[in-house]
Amino acid sequence: MNAALPQGFLAETDELIFEIWDKVQGTVQDLIRQDANWGFSKIVFVENPSLLQLINAAEMLESFIDSVLKHRLGEQYDETRRLLNCKNQVVNIQSVAAAALAGNQEDYDLFLSRLKSQANC
Repeated sequence: MNAALPQGFLAETDELIFEIWDKVQGTVQDLIRQDANWGFSKIVFVENPSLLQLINAAEMLESFIDSVLKHRLGEQYDETRRLLNCKNQVVNIQSVAAAALAGNQEDYDLFLSRLKSQANC
């Protein structure tokens, strides 16, 4: 299928995938840094970025990821794997934030652990 697509388009898509990856990782690092600085009991009060801002950023990234995956799934394994890892991290971000906002430290710790371990991949 790639043979029918212009090479310039493929290069732009590759750049977009790396940009998405960088944005997801930046959001992950923001959340990990906030946890290190404030911990579970105070993270809901952090501003700039707030948990709601991180959730909104994750949701926007998720829509980009889904859109690219819809058109590129399976075409190049490394790209697909990177996008699926991004999607997993978005779910982890959302889960950490939801658990924090609900006051559920057990789930917060679980999803934060997943977020950290996948960030190190």
